[in-house]
Amino acid sequence: RGRAGAITAAVGVMGKTPEEAGLALQQRLCGKAALIVLDGFESIQPAAAAVARLLSTCPDLAFLVTSRQPLRVSGERVLVMPALPPAAALQLLLSRATDADPAVADDEELLTALGSAHPRLGGIPLAIELAAARGRNALWQLVQGEPVAGDHPAALADLPLRQASLHATLDWSNQQLSPAGREAFARLSVFEGEGPSDAVTEVLGPDGDAALTELLECGLVSCLNGRTSMLDPV
Repeated sequence: RGRAGAITAAVGVMGKTPEEAGLALQQRLCGKAALIVLDGFESIQPAAAAVARLLSTCPDLAFLVTSRQPLRVSGERVLVMPALPPAAALQLLLSRATDADPAVADDEELLTALGSAHPRLGGIPLAIELAAARGRNALWQLVQGEPVAGDHPAALADLPLRQASLHATLDWSNQQLSPAGREAFARLSVFEGEGPSDAVTEVLGPDGDAALTELLECGLVSCLNGRTSMLDPV
């Protein structure tokens, strides 16, 4: 598909070339007040240019976009979605786990243990959904310390391959990084937990600021009070 292909398919217009598709899209949408929702935009990040063109030529359009990183187009307003708070994360885990395996509801020992173990999922909804879908035995493995991002079989058949497991998601995310971003991500793995800013600077080198910014924008690391850390499942 061309860069506007994902949008043209959703709106129902066609063109023999990306340029024709983009023009047809403008003709269909200009003058209309519409909200276009684009989910998982990180998989078609180059299409940000098509979004920018539509916004400039069709002022009554609005886009609601979910992505792991900003589109970097004029007028963009970024809303960062934080990890779920502990209580909400545990509630989601128990709800999804009992849906997937009703025996979980009768395992009081497991339910109690998950109260302490669930923070290892980092409050990440995808990690929670995948862990719950794997059933009671997998939840006991979580309690016992098995790596959360292990290369597990696909837990949910309706997810794309890049979200079939947390391992697959992290691998895909790593491949989307620039070469400098991938190197920085690998270097930061030397820290267990958090790394103070001076140590992070030393590990990444004098030219590591841009790579660190890329990792922060992609949500692969976080920075709080001068300390940089990877997500718990990583």
